[in-house]
Formats: sequence, structure tokens, C-alpha cells
Amino acid sequence: MCYRAWWGSVRLARSGKSSVDSFSRDRDGSVTVEYVLWLPLFVAILMLVVDVSLLFLTHANMYDVARDTSRRTALGEFANFSAAETYAETHALVGGHTYTADVDYTGIGEEVYTEVSVPMADVGFSRIFAVVFNGTLRARVTQRVEPS
Repeated sequence: MCYRAWWGSVRLARSGKSSVDSFSRDRDGSVTVEYVLWLPLFVAILMLVVDVSLLFLTHANMYDVARDTSRRTALGEFANFSAAETYAETHALVGGHTYTADVDYTGIGEEVYTEVSVPMADVGFSRIFAVVFNGTLRARVTQRVEPS
């Protein structure tokens, strides 16, 4: 005998059969157990993919800003290094992180380098990189100074 209710089917034990026997033969919900066991793994993999994607996006943005700042500094578009550093810090905008920039000449002034950095704790969605990789994500570009 089987009754249908809003939550599914309710089976009543027939005469001569114990309810434990009918419960042990019932396969309803076996997929739910597998789903509950695999769900945390799938969520962890998804979070890792999102974090790695944000890491690559942030680094690509930092590299583009460092390259643009080095090029502009090599062409003499900035009055001083402070203006170049401010330009780099304000143009690195992915994720709303606090970026730091350092612009300087190498050697006797033939090359200019720009380094943009951000703490690893600020990169990513789940902040797993702050736990695994304690440090700073950096992008550094060196460029020859154009003759004037």
C-alpha cells in the first residue's frame, strides 16, 4: 500500500514485513548521499578556478599599467617620478585593491623601471592566496629612455 503526499511517497509496512527490511531495500535518496559527498569538492574546485582567474587578471592589469607608465616616463611625459608613481597607482584599478608603484632609473639613467605591486591577501575571491602564498604580487617593466 502506498500513499502519495506532498513530500513524496509514504510506504506503509505490509503485514509480515518489518519496516527495517523495507527501509534497507529502499533506494530513494541514494543519489543525495553521493551529491552531499561530492559537493564540497566541486565548490572548492570552482573557488580555486575563480581565484586563479582573478590572479591572472590582476597581474595582467598591473603589467599593462607598469608598461604604460615606463613608456610615458621614458618619453619624458612626467615632470618627476612622483607623478609617474601616482599615475601608475591610479590606473591599476582591477578589484579596487591598494596598489603601490615605484618608478626609478637604473644605472646612469639609460633605463627606467616601473614596479607595481599589491599584497597577495588582496588578490582573489576566497583569499586562499593569502594563506598559501604569503607575500606580494609584482609586475616590473624596464624600458630604455628615449633620446631627447
